[in-house]
Amino acid sequence: MTHHSEDFHLLVRQVEDALVAQPDHPGLLAALAGLRLQQSQLDVALPLLERAAALAPDDARILSDYGAVLCDANRASEAEAVLQKVMAAGEFNDNVVFNLARSFHLQHKIDAGLSALAMITVPADDVFKLRGDLFKEKGDWREAATAYLMALQLNPDNAAYLNDLGVLLELNGSAAEQLALWESLISRDTIHPIAYFFLGNALAAHNRLQEALCAYEEATRRVPTMAEALNNQALVLGKLGRENEAFQLLQRASEANPALVAAKNNLGSILARNNALNDAETVLAKAVALEPDNLDVRVNYGALLMRQRRFDEAEAQFRYVLGRDPGNASAELNMGLLKLNVGDWASGWPYYESRWKMPQLADKRPQLATPLWSGEPLDGKTVFVFSEQGFGDNIQFVRYLDELHRRYPSAKLVFYTLHSLTRLFQKVYVADWCQILAWGEPIPEHDVHIPLLSVPWRVGTDVGSIPDHVPYLSADPELAAVWEKALGQCPGLKVGLVWSSSETFIYRSAKTVALETLRPMFDVDGIAWVNLQFGKEAQQITDAGLSGRFFDPMPQVKDFADTAAIIAALDLVITVDTAVAHLAGALARPVWMLDRFDTDWRWLPPREDSPWYPTMAVFRQTEFGEWGPVMERVLRALKDRLACCPRTAGQP
Repeated sequence: MTHHSEDFHLLVRQVEDALVAQPDHPGLLAALAGLRLQQSQLDVALPLLERAAALAPDDARILSDYGAVLCDANRASEAEAVLQKVMAAGEFNDNVVFNLARSFHLQHKIDAGLSALAMITVPADDVFKLRGDLFKEKGDWREAATAYLMALQLNPDNAAYLNDLGVLLELNGSAAEQLALWESLISRDTIHPIAYFFLGNALAAHNRLQEALCAYEEATRRVPTMAEALNNQALVLGKLGRENEAFQLLQRASEANPALVAAKNNLGSILARNNALNDAETVLAKAVALEPDNLDVRVNYGALLMRQRRFDEAEAQFRYVLGRDPGNASAELNMGLLKLNVGDWASGWPYYESRWKMPQLADKRPQLATPLWSGEPLDGKTVFVFSEQGFGDNIQFVRYLDELHRRYPSAKLVFYTLHSLTRLFQKVYVADWCQILAWGEPIPEHDVHIPLLSVPWRVGTDVGSIPDHVPYLSADPELAAVWEKALGQCPGLKVGLVWSSSETFIYRSAKTVALETLRPMFDVDGIAWVNLQFGKEAQQITDAGLSGRFFDPMPQVKDFADTAAIIAALDLVITVDTAVAHLAGALARPVWMLDRFDTDWRWLPPREDSPWYPTMAVFRQTEFGEWGPVMERVLRALKDRLACCPRTAGQP
């Protein structure tokens, strides 16, 4: 019942005045309680009805209202007793039965609640809503969905019913069932905009991203402040490579609902990917404060702290997650990376195995029937080792084929490698104990298998026992002779250069140096610069007007065998953290690596050398994102080496 404000307050005063004259009148007490409920004053209404019920213990209407309010106050067992009394007197109606069912639901008496609802003669939408809640708690999600749909038929604009149905289906139904339902529901003229949100979710689950984007756009067009839809729309935009738009939507989502942790988590992730670490920390710290038990947020926050080299704080986040969810793949993997970063490899290797729980890596793993090698003797066995992750990882860890052969001379090894590395490795591993196969070739019979980056764990590698003999790779002599001759025409110190990381690396921009930042090096006399940059970034040489300073062999490069032959003819390689750094080190060529502040675990800061590559020197950022001081040190080292030995400079 709705009242004009003045009329309503006048009515309250009239009832209160009447109660002064008749303080024990149950009808007046119940009437005042009803008015207080309209003002959302449950704590005031409840004692009024309690007193009214005591004064009129046989008044079915008062008892019915009292039972309903007891349900509202979550005093379910008392509500049941009061309402059962009304039922026993035979003076009940659908409202009494509904509230009795509510009391059963609050006490988790599911079957009793369903039986009570079955007695209702004219079920309204809230009856079907309660029926859905009861079946959901019972574990019968299909009956629950049917009940929610009945509620929606009676009240199609109810956002809460749509939300309950949507969450239920996303937790239980198949993607096809969800999609069919939401496509049918949005055909209704009066459907609430939240239906478009769930349609977007269903389409996204089918990887129909453009259609999902349209659905989210319709939801947010109708309700511009629907934060959950803005958040999910941003996720789709991110998958479509439209990260700037995603960022803007996540800001809108956070403004629309500052308590929406998912939006803050996703916003923090974008900020971190774009190297705005301080801003990302602020956002993620707020997300953790809002929802301390959101484990995904804590993992993201810990990963950010790790990039800031705040390892103790990061470890606390990962341990919190693992304490509540033992075996959490993301937390375990990040814990492994953290332990490897700080040099605790004995603890780090086992955690690092959790990388195989991550879908993006697990989906690429060969399906093998043989057992995984766990470190037992391999004498007389055939071992299938398969590549994983990037080119640099495989170049770095292929040395473990030699280590396995040293330990188990009678074992035969089969290495399944990436196509661009096959020719390089096949020229080196020509012995009868090792066979190099390109990924996709038929897998031969073998006894055990192991991923390449798991071998260091199984042989007990720590910082002091790295197999550091170089070179363990070599260039094809014929190819090397070709490039030795071609580069012989370049006067001065021959220096190869790579300034940009792979586009597939998540923090690519963090370990990429702008070519313009390197320009002072190109003004140094006595150096012949050789481009080793692969891909579209090589065009930056021309764009920067530096073509005259570079010899560019890359148009003739087909794979890493060609790159190795070029490097063999160089005096020095200067590169960011890429596969070329690993290749130069594996060839035992002088290599200076320009390293980011949030470096990879294998480079072991604050070391400026590498236990993996004796010919490597590391020039690392001392502050995140600051390449200027790095370049000043490199420039000084270059000039010093030119002054010392202009043709053979390599080590600073």
